[in-house]
Amino acid sequence: MNAEKLFIEQILKNLEAHGHPEKRVSLPLEKMYEVADNKGLSFNAILKALKEEHHIDHLLETERVIFFPLAQKGPEAFSLNPDDLKNMDQDVLKKKAEDLMQSMTPEKMAEIQRSLANMGQDEKDDLMRKGKEMGLF
Repeated sequence: MNAEKLFIEQILKNLEAHGHPEKRVSLPLEKMYEVADNKGLSFNAILKALKEEHHIDHLLETERVIFFPLAQKGPEAFSLNPDDLKNMDQDVLKKKAEDLMQSMTPEKMAEIQRSLANMGQDEKDDLMRKGKEMGLF
């Protein structure tokens, strides 16, 4: 087995030991780059291989890299059209919304909050009207 595959296997074992895929797992970013470099590997290439071959995505922060299953990307993974929402059981819809919120990064939540704060009153009213039409409240 080559060095890249061994390093990936080591990361996979570490992630699993810390609760992946049920939990998001973070590892020290600088240390991961150092270990990869010491093995003559590119950590960016390792991240790409984890995503493509093992369906594990990541979020790079200042001091850590957060790993999570590719399916937990966030709002872009939550795609339903309004007709689906109208026909969906309210408990199921609530569960999907909760799952979405839990899978969002703090940065994404802050971005959404900024977006809402920067909306004009007409846009906010339109958003509320659409929510009511879908039976969300």
